[in-house]
Amino acid sequence: MQLAYTHAVVNTLWEFDEAKERIERHADRLMELGDVICRHRLHESVGLCLLHRHFRLADGERLVGTYDAGSYVVGATRREDWTGVVPSVWRAEALSDVDTSWGDGPLDGGTAWGYRPLEFVDGTGRGGRLALRAARAMASTAFLTDLGRRLHELDLADTVGLAALDQLPGDLRRTETVYETSSDRRRTSVRTPVGKDSVPLDDITVTLWAFHVEPAA
Repeated sequence: MQLAYTHAVVNTLWEFDEAKERIERHADRLMELGDVICRHRLHESVGLCLLHRHFRLADGERLVGTYDAGSYVVGATRREDWTGVVPSVWRAEALSDVDTSWGDGPLDGGTAWGYRPLEFVDGTGRGGRLALRAARAMASTAFLTDLGRRLHELDLADTVGLAALDQLPGDLRRTETVYETSSDRRRTSVRTPVGKDSVPLDDITVTLWAFHVEPAA
């Protein structure tokens, strides 16, 4: 169940240092959330992300991802027409009533679980694959219910979000990782595949987690 977008929700996210401290305390719980993704066979569509903000948004702005050569660039964007721009990152919310743009009631007979868009992708061109993965996850009511409930049981709903995957683990070479940098001046963050030996792995913070299903014995 997808909720209406508001830039104000993005502005309430933890600043990076706060989010980093929280996830370091609870990193051992991520596999429980990954199990939910894998159980619903959505591990090739979505993963988990560390909810944080690099800069504040103004009314009318959205964080929109586009492709630039080999990088995925997310920046503060204004448009007159948002056609083709679809949600790709969400925060789960437990709703006391139905405050939704799509859907018509609680998913589990009691609590209604909603997913608030935080980040979008331009679904044209190369972004089409990411948009399809996002739509696949949002179409699974059972998955959204299970994940929302588990996030709240683990007290991680304000720290860990759901993200459509731009890169699957198998898309990268064993010697590669995806490295994110941000610029306050440009109001962008950039994710680029790089060689593992080119970044100080001991000093970086993981902000995106993908999972895979273990092969049957």
